[in-house]
Amino acid sequence: MTAGKIGDDGFEPRAMFAEPKTFAAVGSLPAPRPGVAASNAQYRAAVLQHVAARAVREQLRHRGTNQKDFFAKLSHIRGLSVGRVGRLLRGEQLATLEDIALWFEHLPEGLDRFSSYVANWDKTTKDMIQRQRQELREELEREREQGR
Repeated sequence: MTAGKIGDDGFEPRAMFAEPKTFAAVGSLPAPRPGVAASNAQYRAAVLQHVAARAVREQLRHRGTNQKDFFAKLSHIRGLSVGRVGRLLRGEQLATLEDIALWFEHLPEGLDRFSSYVANWDKTTKDMIQRQRQELREELEREREQGR
């Protein structure tokens, strides 16, 4: 059984976050939902999609357009229908590598942000795991103090 909410094309990426509405809406990395480790493969995939979707949204904003208008012009390309891209950019549906490649083919300026995250993946994941462990230690300490 998978940790995320299941959709037609796999799990729902934003369901992996403690605050699902932060998907592609915040520049920082959203914390995993309770019970999901930062090292969880689905959580890490959701973060990759979050970073890519955030980069796409930023590039659309820099170009002075919105996703509906931009992707409507590309809807003849398989996988780039306005509705599907909207679900992907909101984290309601799992993006494929092909999806992300197509986004950056048409919005190449966003690739820098995505590449930077991938280049620092190991450090980012280690930092997040360390924060998660610290939060768990603090929670256990509070429980011990309350039990006294």
